[in-house]
Amino acid sequence: MPEMNASETETAVKKPNGKPAVPPLALEAEDILTGHIALNPKLSALRTALAVNDTIEALAMTIREEGQQQAALVRPNPNKRTSDEMPWELVYGHRRLEACRMLGISLRCDIRELDNDEALRAALLENWQRKEFTVSERARHVAMLRKEYGWEGPRGTKKIAHHLGVAEATVTQMDRMTALPADVLRKVDAGEMTARAALELAPVKAEARPAVSARAQELADQAKSEVEKRRAEISSRRAAINGPWVEAINDGRPSRVEGKHVRQAARETKGALPRPHAPGKPEIKAWWQAHEGDIYPPVLAAFVTAHVKWLQGGKGRTDKWLEAALEDVADALQPTNVSTKVNKPPSAKAKKTVKAKKKARTKGK
Repeated sequence: MPEMNASETETAVKKPNGKPAVPPLALEAEDILTGHIALNPKLSALRTALAVNDTIEALAMTIREEGQQQAALVRPNPNKRTSDEMPWELVYGHRRLEACRMLGISLRCDIRELDNDEALRAALLENWQRKEFTVSERARHVAMLRKEYGWEGPRGTKKIAHHLGVAEATVTQMDRMTALPADVLRKVDAGEMTARAALELAPVKAEARPAVSARAQELADQAKSEVEKRRAEISSRRAAINGPWVEAINDGRPSRVEGKHVRQAARETKGALPRPHAPGKPEIKAWWQAHEGDIYPPVLAAFVTAHVKWLQGGKGRTDKWLEAALEDVADALQPTNVSTKVNKPPSAKAKKTVKAKKKARTKGK
């Protein structure tokens, strides 16, 4: 692509009425004035912690001293009402944008042509890769994808996992997180409770959750107190042997509730856990159907199809029919290479067949 001179560049970024137009897409990052960047409400809402995050000032100091290490991502503004004044729309990099606005400098951005779905996916992927991305935000993202694209059920779980590049188990865990009250999610985000503890709290009955949470906190406090006591004893023994030693002191931080604390609290609280639920035919059928697809080997697909047909019922689809279908699947799994077969003792029927063949050969001679 030939380079444009100054006059050609000026023509490319100006409309006949003199208002700024959408510049040509850049292959490399460019510095863009923060006033020329519009915000998309849907993309901005992906980071709820932005408004209360006090690290923007620290980020601004880092950018002032070391420069912007990572470029943000923008696309041409699809909103015609604001595209004249703000030709770009921010996809991700909201904290960097706020920091640059605080410093009064331009924002270094990568420019890409993206539709709404591509912009949403790019923003989600960029956020999910960040360590400071909270559990509640991840859970909210999963719920938003289910509502936005209608990705419900096990098959929707697969699509979300592929969309975000995570395991299906992660999506299922985030679904369970959305059922938890906001105060539990705040504890997880603040580090006062582990994600595993929150998941252990999910099956607890709603009316018993406050009591279980309080008891789990007591157990966590007791565990922390015992650890500090042991540390103090170790420090005393070391001081007796090696001279003065700085004893371990309470760091002032609240104890962290773990999964084992919630499990014990739920067992101690009467009626906290619901009775075990035995899945019915529709649930089993939905689970099997979620495992169908071309990405699975033909043998596994045949195995799943046989179970689905059996669960659907119908004429002739009895337990014996299922056993016969699974025997066909087992036969397909047998190795075709003779060298890999296990030598088994011949059955009585096979022995009779061999003897009959020998007699036939003797009579023929």
